[in-house]
Amino acid sequence: MGPRRGELLALEWPDEDLKRKEFTLRKTKNDELRTMLMMPAVYQVFVELWKDRRLDTTRVFLYKGKLIHRIGTAFRNACLGLHKISESGRSSVVES
Repeated sequence: MGPRRGELLALEWPDEDLKRKEFTLRKTKNDELRTMLMMPAVYQVFVELWKDRRLDTTRVFLYKGKLIHRIGTAFRNACLGLHKISESGRSSVVES
């Protein structure tokens, strides 16, 4: 199963491993750690986010420099796209 929106919103840079092309979901519905491999398109998104990251927060996803509490249409679609990408390769989920 791919990540939920809330799990993605809670991602922090220490949860990312760009060298291994994976990220760890720490705040999950079942309180279980899940490590997910990044598909190539997802990896490219994270590389771009890393280049533009803010140094005063560990959060990956921000909107106008602030934490996201409500998801707008564009971000919702991006999350759904990420979910579909990871679902298409169910074998990409690695349990920790």
